[in-house]
Amino acid sequence: MSIVEASDQQGQTIPQTSLPERAVGGSGSVGDFLGVRRAAWLATALAVVISIFVSFKLPWYFDLHGWLMPGDISWMTRSAQWVDSGAMGSVYAANHWYLTLPGYLFLLAPVVQVGDMLHLANNYPFPIPHPTMWLLTGPFTALCCAAVIPATDRLAAALSVPKLRRDILAVAVAVLVAVPTTIFSGHGEDMLALAGVELATVAAVGGHWSRVGWILALAVLFQEWALLAVPVLVAASPQGQKIKTAWHALLPGASLGMLLLALDWKNAYFDLIVQPAVFKGQKLVWWQWAKVVAIPGTSVFGVTGSTFRTCAVAVAVVAGIVVWKNPTPTRIAAAVAVALFARGFFEVELWPYYLAPAAVMIVLLAGRAPAKRAAVAAAAAFGAYAVSNSAYVGVSTNPWLATAVLAACAAMAYGALAAPGALRPEALRAAVLRLGALLLAALRLSDRPSLNFVESFKHLKSRYSAHDFESDRPVEDEGQVAFD
Repeated sequence: MSIVEASDQQGQTIPQTSLPERAVGGSGSVGDFLGVRRAAWLATALAVVISIFVSFKLPWYFDLHGWLMPGDISWMTRSAQWVDSGAMGSVYAANHWYLTLPGYLFLLAPVVQVGDMLHLANNYPFPIPHPTMWLLTGPFTALCCAAVIPATDRLAAALSVPKLRRDILAVAVAVLVAVPTTIFSGHGEDMLALAGVELATVAAVGGHWSRVGWILALAVLFQEWALLAVPVLVAASPQGQKIKTAWHALLPGASLGMLLLALDWKNAYFDLIVQPAVFKGQKLVWWQWAKVVAIPGTSVFGVTGSTFRTCAVAVAVVAGIVVWKNPTPTRIAAAVAVALFARGFFEVELWPYYLAPAAVMIVLLAGRAPAKRAAVAAAAAFGAYAVSNSAYVGVSTNPWLATAVLAACAAMAYGALAAPGALRPEALRAAVLRLGALLLAALRLSDRPSLNFVESFKHLKSRYSAHDFESDRPVEDEGQVAFD
């Protein structure tokens, strides 16, 4: 068996088996979920139970007359009803808030069909305090979000993370990622996509290249950002497997996307390619340079979200080139983490579930590091994740400051995990000075009227009207879409 020399997290050289023959962590197939630690399964059950309790029972203790549930689940349920009715080609015409491939809708549609048979009510287009459809879609969303926990434990095992740290990681992902995503956003498709990327990485580490592409393909059907892992895992694959892995990963999503574009070019192009962002999340500095667009069929304005995402694609390609030369397990996982972090960093508007995949991957890598460096990397991941959580409470941090904090957190994680001398006193002093200068510059930039994104947006919005954009539906109130 050939030997590849790779550096561990302490800077020492350790022997590792070559990737095609490596069997540490097993394969990435669905059956391998049975090989996760008991603590991960308990954390999965805990996440589901907590989500159900917080949604249905916790409001009663605070005298709130309504269930605590994410607003996005209402229009996702509506989109699933269209799929259930056989109108998949009209999904984007009916709902311009669904901006990805409809893989998740295929899973949600049978649940919604049962609810329709039972005459359960959805809180769309009119909000109601106790939408009975949530009795079915709520636990389903909790299960989808909790699926990331055993997948994370599986990748931790493949990266040889100690058992105690794996248990801590499972609980942290349950409490900080799975439950908030269920309650506040309802985007189970993002967690399923993250689980798919993690299992594809497990398969790559285990040398099961025939499975890598197909697992990635499933992840892409849930969320298009999973495509960022394709350059990394294709570069890590053996010479004779690269084209096949890329073909398997891209074919299903590309085929479904072209079908949807053929069925409804105008609306599918707007939602899948333009991907507009509206004004309620954490703004990043790129927001002020994005093009203002009107959401068809509404009086809502937004900005194009796809322009700056090309920068994340470029970062993923560079990460793949780095992995190509020396595809060790740790390097592969680190490159995937970099690609996923770039996805959040180059968003014009940031939500926590945008950064959750990168945060989970960074903490996974920190599990192999010494205690001090692991703590610094975990703190960096939590800091970046916390910045985006302001969107949940409607408080958007200054966009320049938020972007600077994300850059600083990325530098902290890199220093803790990839630079052995980053935690020396003199290096820490220099890093603190640079961080202070960066934050001060960000605050100064944010005070300039010409660079203030709020004023820039108001100026641009004054130049547009919802009637300036072609739409085959009448303009409705904000947040409402007219259905034919």
